[in-house]
Amino acid sequence: MFDLLQKYSSNPIDDILKLWRRAVFNCIIGNTDNHLKNSSLVYSKDLSSIRLAPFYDVICTRIYESCTEEMSVSINGRQNINQITRNDFEKEAKKCGLGSKISMKIYDELHKGVKKALLDSADELSRTGFSEAYSMAEKILGKILK
Repeated sequence: MFDLLQKYSSNPIDDILKLWRRAVFNCIIGNTDNHLKNSSLVYSKDLSSIRLAPFYDVICTRIYESCTEEMSVSINGRQNINQITRNDFEKEAKKCGLGSKISMKIYDELHKGVKKALLDSADELSRTGFSEAYSMAEKILGKILK
C-alpha cells in the first residue's frame, strides 16, 4: 500500500504519513482485523487526483475473548500483536521508506494520546451514567501495545 501511494497518490507524502498513523493506531488499540481491504484509494470526480480514502472499520478486537492475537498484516515480519514492539515499528518504517525520526514521533504521540483519550472518554462516560466505562477502559488498556 505504501508503494501504491508513492506511485499513484496526488499527495504521496501526506497519504503515506496517514497510512503510517493508521498502522500504528490499529496496533496500539488492538485491532487485529486491520487488513488491506480496510485501505482504499479515492478518485476525484474529474479523475485528476487520487488520494487515500478516509479511515474506516476501526475497532479494538482484542477486548473480545475469542479474538485472535494474530494481526492481519505484519509489522517487521511479526503478526502476533503481543510480540510487536516499538523497535519493530522503527524497522518497519524503514521498509516503508519513512524516516526514523518522523515515524517514531508519530508512534510515540499516538501511543501516549490513545491512553489519555481512552481514560478521558471513560471519565466522561462514567459521569453520564455508563457504569462500565472504567472497567472497559482498563480492559482495553491491559490489551494495548506496551
